[in-house]
Amino acid sequence: MATTLFEYQPYDPVRERRQRIRIIAAVVVILTLAALLWLLRFWPEEHRVDGFFAALQAKNYEQAYSVWMNDPAGNSIRSSTRATRSAPSISTGDLVESTASSRITTSTEPPSLPAAKPAAWWWWSR
Repeated sequence: MATTLFEYQPYDPVRERRQRIRIIAAVVVILTLAALLWLLRFWPEEHRVDGFFAALQAKNYEQAYSVWMNDPAGNSIRSSTRATRSAPSISTGDLVESTASSRITTSTEPPSLPAAKPAAWWWWSR
């Protein structure tokens, strides 16, 4: 049965309160997810850097090299330099024992270079 303008539903404060609570909960959930995504945006990179520094501190240079070169197969330093038959020189100095100093605190994009201008002589040399 269709209702008309004169047949209205009585005011239900419980229903209004439930609707307001649902809207507030949805906004809080969305803001919490947005904050978590913002705070964890560099987590994969931080995880890779921590693994790299852990390998360096453990003096596992082969694993550190595979992390540095982004090689999931873990190819060794020797296999990548087999063509030249010379092993790269690696400094074996002691690293800082604390990994707290290897935390990424800020990140910025490198400054952009000015666009290259075509040489004027190229146009006349044709």
